[in-house]
Amino acid sequence: MFDSATDDRHGTHMAGIIAAKGNNSPGVVGVTWQAKVTPAKFIGPNNFGYTSDAIEAINYAVANGAKISNNSYGRFPYSQAMLDAIRAVDARGHLYVTSAGNAAANNDATAHYPSNYDSPNFLVVAATGHADALAIFSSYGATSGDPAAPGVGITSTVLGNA
Repeated sequence: MFDSATDDRHGTHMAGIIAAKGNNSPGVVGVTWQAKVTPAKFIGPNNFGYTSDAIEAINYAVANGAKISNNSYGRFPYSQAMLDAIRAVDARGHLYVTSAGNAAANNDATAHYPSNYDSPNFLVVAATGHADALAIFSSYGATSGDPAAPGVGITSTVLGNA
């Protein structure tokens, strides 16, 4: 997977956390070595992308066999079309995983999309720090959040991007 120099490389970083192959000397290993990654990038320079492109990316991933998608983007407006797309891939057995966001906000009080959509195939993940407490930047929500996972200082396949 390749991200251009104008991007923050977050997708490549996340792919490494998920699927970097172990026992091969580089020093980075993902949580599942056998995962196959299907890049479906839709956010370009300046962190700009359209909801219609996000929908196209989800549909592309599912059409190419993805059972789970990592969707760590946010600050999109509510979109019925996006919710419909997420629910449509649920019918095909797809798990849509998204970040709770990085605004240190309660998503139950102020909605953040995509993390505030409601669908059976939806998993919203907050970030924890080194002490296993909510990271200072992580958003959260008692009803709009699910688990939390380490999200500070994580080594991956992008140098200097933790």
